[in-house]
Amino acid sequence: MGALCGKESSSTHDDPFSRPGRTLGGAAPATGRARLPTTTTTNPTTSPTTNPTTTTTTTTTDARQAAARAAQDRATRAAQAHEGGGGKGGGKLGRELAGQRRQSRAQTFDEARARERRVRELDEGRAVSGWE
Repeated sequence: MGALCGKESSSTHDDPFSRPGRTLGGAAPATGRARLPTTTTTNPTTSPTTNPTTTTTTTTTDARQAAARAAQDRATRAAQAHEGGGGKGGGKLGRELAGQRRQSRAQTFDEARARERRVRELDEGRAVSGWE
């Protein structure tokens, strides 16, 4: 309760309510405009006002071809990793997952049925042994 009855401390921080504020309909305080960049770059393929030189076109084409090659390489590596053909995602779990992906739907259902049948047989065996 000392803050209510005590003397105000003289601090270096100004109280936000000590200054006059804006009214509800008042304008926002004026701020400086954002500066434009000193150099602007334009895309020669989309900008109709620019006249690209042959070196710019060649550079753009080379960059596109390099990007396309890189995308193709990534897609190939991803496909190999999904097939279990190696890569970073391999290992025991990766091989098991690849094997499950190769199974047909019928094979998956057959395995599930066989597993459930074994569980039922074990439960029946426990029930019979419990009655004796």
